[in-house]
Amino acid sequence: MKLSIPKAVLFLFSLSLGFVGIGCAQNATAQPTPNSPADFAAGKVLLAKMKQQAAARKPMLDRPYVFVRSQTKYSGRMYQDTYNWHDRPLFANRLLWDDGSSDHKIASFAKNFALYQSYGLDGFATFAWPGAGEYKRTMNPIYETAAQMKLDPQQFHLMLEVASDAAYLDIDKSTLGLITDNPYSFHINGKSVISSYVLDRLTPEQLGEPIPKLRERSDGKALVLPQIHFVGLKDGDGKSISIFDLHDIYRHHDGELPASALRAMQEYLRGYARVTDGLYIGPLQSKLDRSADEKFSAEILYPLFKSVLAEPEFNGKKLFGAGAKVGYTSYHNAQSLSRDGTKTLRATFDLAARFQPDLLIGTEWDELNEDTGFEPLFATHHQILHEPLQRSVAHAQSRR
Repeated sequence: MKLSIPKAVLFLFSLSLGFVGIGCAQNATAQPTPNSPADFAAGKVLLAKMKQQAAARKPMLDRPYVFVRSQTKYSGRMYQDTYNWHDRPLFANRLLWDDGSSDHKIASFAKNFALYQSYGLDGFATFAWPGAGEYKRTMNPIYETAAQMKLDPQQFHLMLEVASDAAYLDIDKSTLGLITDNPYSFHINGKSVISSYVLDRLTPEQLGEPIPKLRERSDGKALVLPQIHFVGLKDGDGKSISIFDLHDIYRHHDGELPASALRAMQEYLRGYARVTDGLYIGPLQSKLDRSADEKFSAEILYPLFKSVLAEPEFNGKKLFGAGAKVGYTSYHNAQSLSRDGTKTLRATFDLAARFQPDLLIGTEWDELNEDTGFEPLFATHHQILHEPLQRSVAHAQSRR
């Protein structure tokens, strides 16, 4: 091809403009350096978009359903009074013992179910422990209790949970059948919900084998809801970063997080939403005075989780779960979240009423060694906790 000198000059000039344009476009779309002032400024913009997107999330249920997780080793054995903690259950009674084959007694579960109902809770959540023997020892008595009490399965539900080990997802066939087929199990569109405890100790890749097997063994009648604590999160530089680190950044930067961290959290959640049936907020951070930092939850965690679930890939298809806590009084095991009277309790239920998760799961009813106490205890008397919890449950269950 022959060009005259003027045309050749114009041609080269146009090429140079093209390269400049490409370079400008690349610079315009380039992400700022992680944790730089520009990254924090971009985080503010991204968070505003997330909050807007969260409002478009379609709920899976007609209203939030409220459960409180129990440890069967306590709720099934209230005839025992041998734990050397600072407090003990108000309704513990040796007469709750019987000579049945299981150490988990129907009379003991019945006492707890009655207390759950008095608070207006939708149901009882507990761990589905692995192993065939657990069917007769713990699972069967729970369902037998509901049947013997003639509870209405439309009004009181049982929800099983798994812990953060692949063995928990390898639920024995007989136990799995009980969970999925029993009318007392909490079902959504014919599928039984199985919640979890810190399931992100396993990566999405590690869950990619046991969850499909669980679905296959249940004939497609199980939904797995993973509780997320950001255990395996990496920051914008690819380094491990915990929820405690993120909360510190938030506190030290006037309630802001960098866009690099928010994007990493979004992608982290997407990974779990793709291999499970939803997302469940686990953390509730505390301030330096040990009171609950519900603002961090309201400004960061709830919009983050809800906005991811509002994305077209997940919207109306994946469950949204959240946690509720009363806090700790005696600080066993160096816990750092104060009860603050009943303020922590009320704050977590108020968050649920505001952001409308499908499921709100309190932790925990009766794990005395960690001093969680939804259950009436001698120091936390029934009447002290009953009215605030009853009001909070009703508030959280309302659909706005």
